Amino acid sequence: MSRSKWSWAIVVASSLSAFGCTTAVDDGVTDEETEPTASSTSEELTVSCTRHAETGYVSGSAKALTAVTVDGKLVEEHTANAYIVMAQAAKKDGIYLKVVSGFRSMAEQKYLYGCYTHCSCNSCNLAAKPGYSNHQSGHALDLNTSGSGVAHWLSLHAAHYGFKRTVPSEAWHYEWWGGGPGGGPCH
Repeated sequence: MSRSKWSWAIVVASSLSAFGCTTAVDDGVTDEETEPTASSTSEELTVSCTRHAETGYVSGSAKALTAVTVDGKLVEEHTANAYIVMAQAAKKDGIYLKVVSGFRSMAEQKYLYGCYTHCSCNSCNLAAKPGYSNHQSGHALDLNTSGSGVAHWLSLHAAHYGFKRTVPSEAWHYEWWGGGPGGGPCH
Protein backbone atom coordinates (compact mmCIF):
# COMPACT_ATOMS: atom_id res chain seq x y z
CA MET A 1 0.00 0.00 0.00
CA SER A 2 1.52 3.32 -1.04
CA ARG A 3 -0.56 5.58 1.17
CA SER A 4 0.67 6.53 4.60
CA LYS A 5 -1.15 5.21 7.65
CA TRP A 6 -2.68 8.65 8.30
CA SER A 7 -4.03 9.21 4.81
CA TRP A 8 -5.49 5.69 4.84
CA ALA A 9 -7.38 6.51 8.06
CA ILE A 10 -8.85 9.61 6.41
CA VAL A 11 -9.92 7.62 3.33
CA VAL A 12 -11.54 4.97 5.55
CA ALA A 13 -13.32 7.57 7.67
CA SER A 14 -14.65 9.23 4.53
CA SER A 15 -15.82 5.89 3.14
CA LEU A 16 -17.53 4.99 6.39
CA SER A 17 -19.39 8.29 6.62
CA ALA A 18 -20.83 7.55 3.19
CA PHE A 19 -22.23 4.34 4.67
CA GLY A 20 -23.57 6.11 7.75
CA CYS A 21 -21.05 4.28 9.91
CA THR A 22 -18.91 5.41 12.77
CA THR A 23 -15.67 3.88 13.85
CA ALA A 24 -15.43 2.02 17.12
CA VAL A 25 -13.26 -0.74 18.48
CA ASP A 26 -14.14 -3.07 21.34
CA ASP A 27 -11.55 -5.60 22.41
CA GLY A 28 -14.12 -7.63 24.37
CA VAL A 29 -14.53 -11.31 23.61
CA THR A 30 -17.95 -12.86 23.12
CA ASP A 31 -17.96 -16.50 24.07
CA GLU A 32 -21.63 -17.28 23.73
CA GLU A 33 -23.32 -20.06 21.84
CA THR A 34 -26.69 -19.42 23.48
CA GLU A 35 -28.93 -16.97 21.68
CA PRO A 36 -26.79 -13.86 21.63
CA THR A 37 -27.98 -10.37 22.37
CA ALA A 38 -26.34 -7.21 21.17
CA SER A 39 -24.04 -5.73 23.79
CA SER A 40 -25.00 -2.21 22.81
CA THR A 41 -28.35 -0.51 22.65
CA SER A 42 -27.05 1.72 19.89
CA GLU A 43 -28.77 1.34 16.55
CA GLU A 44 -25.71 2.70 14.73
CA LEU A 45 -23.53 0.32 12.75
CA THR A 46 -19.91 0.67 13.84
CA VAL A 47 -17.05 -0.25 11.53
CA SER A 48 -13.28 0.08 11.57
CA CYS A 49 -11.60 -0.98 8.34
CA THR A 50 -8.22 -1.23 10.08
CA ARG A 51 -6.91 -4.60 8.95
CA HIS A 52 -5.87 -7.30 11.40
CA ALA A 53 -3.83 -10.29 10.18
CA GLU A 54 -5.31 -13.39 11.81
CA THR A 55 -4.87 -17.14 11.60
CA GLY A 56 -8.09 -18.81 10.60
CA TYR A 57 -8.92 -22.49 10.19
CA VAL A 58 -10.84 -24.46 7.58
CA SER A 59 -11.34 -28.18 8.18
CA GLY A 60 -8.48 -28.19 10.69
CA SER A 61 -5.96 -26.47 8.41
CA ALA A 62 -4.55 -23.05 9.26
CA LYS A 63 -4.96 -20.22 6.76
CA ALA A 64 -4.11 -16.54 6.83
CA LEU A 65 -7.04 -14.17 6.80
CA THR A 66 -7.67 -10.47 7.19
CA ALA A 67 -10.23 -9.22 9.69
CA VAL A 68 -11.77 -5.81 10.30
CA THR A 69 -13.94 -4.67 13.19
CA VAL A 70 -17.73 -4.53 12.92
CA ASP A 71 -19.90 -3.73 15.92
CA GLY A 72 -16.80 -4.17 18.07
CA LYS A 73 -16.15 -7.72 16.82
CA LEU A 74 -13.49 -9.05 14.47
CA VAL A 75 -15.04 -10.16 11.18
CA GLU A 76 -13.23 -11.52 8.11
CA GLU A 77 -12.93 -8.66 5.61
CA HIS A 78 -15.08 -10.07 2.76
CA THR A 79 -17.73 -11.35 5.16
CA ALA A 80 -17.71 -7.91 6.81
CA ASN A 81 -18.30 -6.10 3.52
CA ALA A 82 -21.26 -8.36 2.67
CA TYR A 83 -22.65 -7.92 6.19
CA ILE A 84 -22.31 -4.11 6.09
CA VAL A 85 -24.26 -3.93 2.82
CA MET A 86 -26.96 -6.17 4.35
CA ALA A 87 -27.06 -4.18 7.60
CA GLN A 88 -27.50 -0.93 5.66
CA ALA A 89 -30.43 -2.44 3.73
CA ALA A 90 -32.00 -3.69 6.96
CA LYS A 91 -31.61 -0.22 8.50
CA LYS A 92 -33.58 1.29 5.58
CA ASP A 93 -36.39 -1.10 6.60
CA GLY A 94 -36.13 -0.01 10.25
CA ILE A 95 -34.31 -3.19 11.33
CA TYR A 96 -31.04 -2.91 13.25
CA LEU A 97 -28.63 -5.81 12.83
CA LYS A 98 -25.68 -6.30 15.18
CA VAL A 99 -22.76 -8.72 15.08
CA VAL A 100 -22.64 -10.47 18.44
CA SER A 101 -19.88 -12.93 17.55
CA GLY A 102 -17.69 -13.05 14.46
CA PHE A 103 -14.20 -14.43 13.85
CA ARG A 104 -12.84 -16.61 16.66
CA SER A 105 -9.22 -17.27 17.44
CA MET A 106 -7.99 -20.76 18.26
CA ALA A 107 -7.88 -19.80 21.96
CA GLU A 108 -11.51 -18.64 21.91
CA GLN A 109 -12.69 -21.80 20.16
CA LYS A 110 -10.69 -24.02 22.54
CA TYR A 111 -12.35 -22.26 25.47
CA LEU A 112 -15.86 -22.77 24.05
CA TYR A 113 -15.14 -26.39 23.13
CA GLY A 114 -13.84 -27.02 26.66
CA CYS A 115 -17.03 -25.52 28.08
CA TYR A 116 -19.04 -27.88 25.90
CA THR A 117 -17.04 -31.07 26.51
CA HIS A 118 -16.60 -30.54 30.27
CA CYS A 119 -19.97 -28.85 30.80
CA SER A 120 -18.12 -26.36 32.98
CA CYS A 121 -19.18 -22.99 31.52
CA ASN A 122 -21.19 -21.31 28.75
CA SER A 123 -24.25 -23.39 29.75
CA CYS A 124 -22.59 -26.47 28.15
CA ASN A 125 -23.63 -25.16 24.74
CA LEU A 126 -22.63 -26.98 21.60
CA ALA A 127 -19.29 -25.84 20.16
CA ALA A 128 -17.31 -27.18 17.23
CA LYS A 129 -13.94 -28.85 17.71
CA PRO A 130 -11.15 -26.24 17.56
CA GLY A 131 -10.01 -25.76 13.98
CA TYR A 132 -13.39 -26.83 12.59
CA SER A 133 -15.72 -23.97 13.55
CA ASN A 134 -16.89 -21.76 10.70
CA HIS A 135 -16.36 -18.84 13.08
CA GLN A 136 -12.66 -19.67 12.75
CA SER A 137 -12.90 -19.74 8.94
CA GLY A 138 -14.19 -16.17 8.99
CA HIS A 139 -17.48 -17.10 7.34
CA ALA A 140 -19.81 -17.33 10.38
CA LEU A 141 -21.55 -14.55 12.27
CA ASP A 142 -23.89 -14.71 15.23
CA LEU A 143 -26.44 -11.92 14.90
CA ASN A 144 -28.90 -10.28 17.29
CA THR A 145 -31.95 -12.28 16.17
CA SER A 146 -33.75 -11.56 19.45
CA GLY A 147 -33.89 -7.88 18.39
CA SER A 148 -37.19 -6.50 17.19
CA GLY A 149 -37.97 -7.85 13.71
CA VAL A 150 -34.41 -9.07 13.08
CA ALA A 151 -35.07 -12.82 12.72
CA HIS A 152 -38.02 -12.22 10.39
CA TRP A 153 -36.09 -9.72 8.24
CA LEU A 154 -33.14 -12.11 7.95
CA SER A 155 -35.40 -15.03 6.97
CA LEU A 156 -36.79 -12.91 4.12
CA HIS A 157 -33.64 -11.10 2.95
CA ALA A 158 -30.36 -12.68 4.13
CA ALA A 159 -30.02 -14.97 1.10
CA HIS A 160 -30.08 -11.94 -1.24
CA TYR A 161 -26.87 -10.78 0.48
CA GLY A 162 -25.26 -14.23 0.33
CA PHE A 163 -25.98 -15.18 3.97
CA LYS A 164 -27.48 -18.50 4.95
CA ARG A 165 -28.65 -19.83 8.31
CA THR A 166 -26.64 -23.06 8.60
CA VAL A 167 -27.21 -24.39 12.14
CA PRO A 168 -30.87 -25.41 12.55
CA SER A 169 -30.76 -25.12 16.36
CA GLU A 170 -29.23 -21.61 16.26
CA ALA A 171 -31.53 -18.98 14.75
CA TRP A 172 -28.75 -16.39 15.17
CA HIS A 173 -25.99 -18.23 13.24
CA TYR A 174 -25.51 -17.04 9.64
CA GLU A 175 -22.69 -17.80 7.23
CA TRP A 176 -21.41 -16.01 4.14
CA TRP A 177 -19.42 -18.01 1.56
CA GLY A 178 -19.82 -15.57 -1.30
CA GLY A 179 -22.60 -14.00 -3.29
CA GLY A 180 -24.81 -11.01 -2.80
CA PRO A 181 -24.68 -7.61 -4.48
CA GLY A 182 -21.08 -6.79 -3.50
CA GLY A 183 -19.84 -3.50 -2.12
CA GLY A 184 -18.94 -2.45 1.38
CA PRO A 185 -16.37 0.06 2.66
CA CYS A 186 -13.48 -2.22 3.67
CA HIS A 187 -11.28 -3.11 0.67
